[in-house]
Amino acid sequence: MEPINKRVTKILGKQGGLPTEPGVYIDDSASSAEDLDKDIIAFAEEYGFQLTPADRDELLDTESEDYYQILTEIADSAVEWLNDHNQDETVYWLVEDNSLFLGKLEDEG
Repeated sequence: MEPINKRVTKILGKQGGLPTEPGVYIDDSASSAEDLDKDIIAFAEEYGFQLTPADRDELLDTESEDYYQILTEIADSAVEWLNDHNQDETVYWLVEDNSLFLGKLEDEG
């Protein structure tokens, strides 16, 4: 299935798994939270995140009063999925300032 939104600004390393270079991977700072959620889902789908058929149906029903809540919950699940599938344990995915970042854990030593 095609990702629901292909407007992703920086995608690296698709062939070799998730990116490991810290930085901004989706910059939607000038866009809406809805755009960011859609872009996060599309980004995660590029790496193997799969929507259930029920989730896909709910995302198509943009007139539903629960649409934005469902969209946010699925995007949160996509970020969790990205973190669960990191091969580099020194980095982590986070959403901040309406953007998706790959951060680096600091050494505590």
